[in-house]
Amino acid sequence: ITLTENGMYRIRVSAQSQSDGYNDRVSFLNYLRIVSGGTTTDYDEVQNRNLFGWVYLRNNSDAAHGSTSFEDYLYLTSGSTIQPRQKLETTGNRNFDNTLPAANIDNYLNIQIERLYDTNPLTGS
Repeated sequence: ITLTENGMYRIRVSAQSQSDGYNDRVSFLNYLRIVSGGTTTDYDEVQNRNLFGWVYLRNNSDAAHGSTSFEDYLYLTSGSTIQPRQKLETTGNRNFDNTLPAANIDNYLNIQIERLYDTNPLTGS
């Protein structure tokens, strides 16, 4: 998603994640990557913003579905891009650095972006 105007934006994300065929534990992380002013930021579990959410899926027969939602406010410039991203963890190390075949995970994601102000109300510029 590429923005065409400067402004303070409210960004909301909701996701439904499902384990399909992977019959073990998995933690699934939805987050946003935002490129603004030449800087790329992954708003995952290590950032101080509310632009990520994760769900723990047990297995196909116990609890293979989960929901996440998050929202936050950011001032972004024209040309900024917003990209949904995902990470998953299938071991106990909590590094979110594993992979599974696409056939094993379904993720239904909705992004709502609302421009609230043309200026930054926090700085007045």
